[in-house]
Amino acid sequence: MTHVGLLALATVLLALAIFVFRAKPRSPVNRWFSVFTLLTAAWTIGIALLRLHAPSEFALKLTFASASLTPAAFLAFLRSYPSPAAWPPPAVFRSVASGGLLFAGLASFSSLVASDPTISPIGFTRQVGPLYGPFVAYMLLACGLDIATLVARLRRATGLARLHLWYLTAGVTLASAGALGSNLLLPALTGQTSHTHLGPYFLTPFVLLTAHSIIRHRLLDLRLVVHRGLTIVIASAVSLIPVGLFVVLFRPLGFGQSSMESLSFLLALVAVTLLVPPTRDLAGHLLDRYLYRSRLGFAETVAHVSRTLRRLLRLRDLAAVVAPPLRSATGAEGVLVFVRDEDGVFKSIGTCLAPTAQMPVLEELPSFVHSDLENSERLMVGDDPATAVPPTEVQRFLRDNKIAVLQGIVFEDAVIGAIALGPKLSGDPFYAQDLSLLTTLANQAGIAIKNAQLYTEVVLANEYLMNILATIESGVIS
Repeated sequence: MTHVGLLALATVLLALAIFVFRAKPRSPVNRWFSVFTLLTAAWTIGIALLRLHAPSEFALKLTFASASLTPAAFLAFLRSYPSPAAWPPPAVFRSVASGGLLFAGLASFSSLVASDPTISPIGFTRQVGPLYGPFVAYMLLACGLDIATLVARLRRATGLARLHLWYLTAGVTLASAGALGSNLLLPALTGQTSHTHLGPYFLTPFVLLTAHSIIRHRLLDLRLVVHRGLTIVIASAVSLIPVGLFVVLFRPLGFGQSSMESLSFLLALVAVTLLVPPTRDLAGHLLDRYLYRSRLGFAETVAHVSRTLRRLLRLRDLAAVVAPPLRSATGAEGVLVFVRDEDGVFKSIGTCLAPTAQMPVLEELPSFVHSDLENSERLMVGDDPATAVPPTEVQRFLRDNKIAVLQGIVFEDAVIGAIALGPKLSGDPFYAQDLSLLTTLANQAGIAIKNAQLYTEVVLANEYLMNILATIESGVIS
């Protein structure tokens, strides 16, 4: 059953490659990262096929050909990530790529590298050709150059790029050390190939660290919107672990034995089933902490802001009530609140910015922005899949001013204001919970704005009447 686990790992690698490519198909960084991941998936599939009872020549050729091209693909990725650099020089890259293409061709169309895969009593074996030694030397040199280039990039990088490269360095180093040791050095030095199936499993740290960096730190500037349903599905799957362990450990106690044994089996199964809800809740809590960093406190935030907005009578106090809890709950760099005046201009009435925020403070929104806002009620920019290519004038304005989400404040089907959120300080995306909280507070703010405007009108009317009464002659009154 070893090949089943390898095929499952290959499926995960294929999914990662497709996700990265579809996120930004025009980006060279994404394309080369996808090519590298696809090649590792092909290598894993080849090794899985070699573990069958009758391994084919095709599987052997696929394994060696994909392995030959992997170092060149990763080096092409490093030449443009996180930004284009002079090292390695084009001549070095062409040499690595040429060597990879050469050995891939030799492995695919000749037996000069390896041939005749078989399953013997001691495990998988194959015959090596006269060019197997040069192939081993090439792989060691090319992989060594990849890791050296990655480490050099890491030492020069700063900020979020350094964090991304750290995760890549850790994942690639662990994967390369394990795979080269079990699938290249050990067979080359001892001739033993019975442990080659372990090589792909060393890719697991690379997959986990890459996925972690995409979710938590936006590796490759990708935004993964994680819905609540995903955590429920994963938590439910984790909750089945107690049942699985019970079945594996106590399967001999199944039915078909004495009545006492059957009763014991049923009681034990009930006890294990009772462990499912707390296990699921614990797994869901841990996943929430991992995916969302901290709970938003949705109900508490809405309740607190709603109580305050009900007592709000002055429009200038709206931003002080809405912006701080919204910024705290979402972790955004800043929150800007705009209200439409009598002339139809969206004027800023207040802001709440983090000390390290780079988000500029805007006095008003341009007419083309709130005109478009009245049609959509919410504009999302950045890596949102709905972003137009090339970007529109509105999207360019929002990006230039570090606005990640612009939410319209609506009252009776009319947009009377807007709330702008800057990007998250952590670099995380805005999840469905964030947007739901923003929409709810915007709806509450719409009612508060209208109430404050009506209160202002009443106050002005009363002042007008008092001025009239103060200027009327006493004789007219009498």
